[in-house]
Amino acid sequence: MDPTLKDILTENRQAAHETASVLSNHSDLLRIIVERQDQLIELLTPKEKDGPSLDELLGHVAGQLNELTGYARQIVKTLGGLEQNLPGDIARAVVALLGSTKTAAEAVNGRGNRT
Repeated sequence: MDPTLKDILTENRQAAHETASVLSNHSDLLRIIVERQDQLIELLTPKEKDGPSLDELLGHVAGQLNELTGYARQIVKTLGGLEQNLPGDIARAVVALLGSTKTAAEAVNGRGNRT
């Protein structure tokens, strides 16, 4: 075999060995990184416990808010129809009461004195 060709093959074998060594080191590093990542995920993930999960609690709160929104809409609708369903003076007094700190009696009476 030609000495130059033999030198090239030797260099290629050495380069291949170095490359394999570097890839082995990278593989070890990636394995360590994945292990650490798994440990972090485990630490950040809440443990199972007694009682409802956060998702269940938030779902319950969202359901209650939805129900309360329906009640609020019904109240607004009812208050909007007060002028049609009640005598004028009472309706105006209730509407005025909603925007003031007067009691119902004061609003109907038209003065600051309670009756």
